[in-house]
Amino acid sequence: MGTILIQKIKDFIKKVKTKLDQINDDMKLSLKDLGDDLTNRRMTSRVKAFIGSCCIFIVFVFSMCLLVTKGKHSDIQNTAVNENTVEESYNTSDFIPPTDENYDKDAVKIDTEKLKDTIAAESEDAGEEYINETLFIGDSNTVRMMNYGYTSLENTLAVTGMGIQSVPTLKCIEFEGYSSPVTMIEAVKIMQPRRIIITFGTNNAGGMDVDTFIKKYKEVLGQIHEAYSYADILINAVPPFHKVNHYPSLSMTMVDKYNVALAEMAEELGYKFLDSASVLKDPETGFAKDDCTVNDGIHITKVGFEGMFTYFRTHSYITEDTRPKPLKAVPKQKGTVYVISGDGKISHDPKAFGDMSDKDTNVTLPSVLPDVNSSSSTQVTTPEPEPVVQHSHTWDSGSVEKQPTEDEKGKRVYRCTGCGETRTEDIPKKEKKHEEPAPVVQQKPVEPVTPPAQPEAPKPEVPEPDSEPESGDSDNQGNGNVDQPQESTPEPTPEKEPEPEPEPEPESTPEPESESASEE
Repeated sequence: MGTILIQKIKDFIKKVKTKLDQINDDMKLSLKDLGDDLTNRRMTSRVKAFIGSCCIFIVFVFSMCLLVTKGKHSDIQNTAVNENTVEESYNTSDFIPPTDENYDKDAVKIDTEKLKDTIAAESEDAGEEYINETLFIGDSNTVRMMNYGYTSLENTLAVTGMGIQSVPTLKCIEFEGYSSPVTMIEAVKIMQPRRIIITFGTNNAGGMDVDTFIKKYKEVLGQIHEAYSYADILINAVPPFHKVNHYPSLSMTMVDKYNVALAEMAEELGYKFLDSASVLKDPETGFAKDDCTVNDGIHITKVGFEGMFTYFRTHSYITEDTRPKPLKAVPKQKGTVYVISGDGKISHDPKAFGDMSDKDTNVTLPSVLPDVNSSSSTQVTTPEPEPVVQHSHTWDSGSVEKQPTEDEKGKRVYRCTGCGETRTEDIPKKEKKHEEPAPVVQQKPVEPVTPPAQPEAPKPEVPEPDSEPESGDSDNQGNGNVDQPQESTPEPTPEKEPEPEPEPEPESTPEPESESASEE
């Protein structure tokens, strides 16, 4: 851009010089025709003086252009994140905010009766689940919500020193896996929240009139709805200031006017309004209660946030979840804290989210929040800091991230219900399954039951006359080795011994004949 500008200036100078030379030649010819030497000399000196003045003017313009171009290059190089300058000033040039010298807490009040359908009604305590599925968008006080563990990076989009006008253009949210930051509106689409609670106005109350503030707010709400229309939007009130604070340009009168205008805007657009400022205000003075802000009078303490989040949970707004299912995977925020400086640029805050506490308000703020000790500095130092609040983790029941197998251990992730921090534990490997053979039932060997050796029936022999059968043990007939035991014959089972069959009697035995004869 600088090179093109310089080239255009050079071309312009060349044209001017050519034109001046032409004028000079024409004047010389005219003077020569007149023939008046004296007049000629006088006119020539005047022309020379005119030409010299023109050259001096051109050199001056050229030098200023170079300075402007150099300044623009320097600004681009010094910007922490490219193209992240705030387009508009925090101050409206013709607007002078009212002072709080004669602040009247009843002068500007929300008409609760007229807006009863717009102001979130009291409900049962919706619990931590309601908070965890809500996305919180805002400035440094929203950053501090994470400091005390009421929210986490998974449901917070916040930048210190941010005003409502910066939301559409400021690329300030960094996600893992993304090459460059995105705007809060783009981040809403990525995070797919169930509902949104948005809180802006603290950094606008010292220099932006109500009409401009509401105009910018409407633009932001419209773009959020267009980016992700499934989320319910709740507009949170601007928190009150303490009567004694470090920023005399800020005005509680403007805060009251902002909140009335926000409630009326919510009714017009069909959103819900959260009057959380009512729990932070001192009913006697209208300013913030003594224990609800830190010593700078602007940033909220843990006591203040406890009251605010109790209000959120007991004025819940729950509608049907119409988000497309399943939800897309949400990348993790890198946790970078940004701060908007007085010249409208953003830079990285050296403090991490978890390290900020009530004593850590020594941050660069917009020019509408000047240091009470110096009109030229925007550095704010908080005296007598409150003690650092030690956060005690409350772990949930955990969720299985990786199932164990026989070869690898599993993983279970536990998350703190307060700050969102996680810890991981290993799940032991599964025991390997060994296929054991079916148990063998050992049976007693069945001993074969061998009947006692039966004597073979003697072959009937026809005895010779007057001869008698051979005498001998009938059991040994047909067995030539009766003294040796039989090798394969086990002992008979003693259950029941079969009765031996009677030996057949030879048919030729004369005794039966005599018996039969006697019977006859």
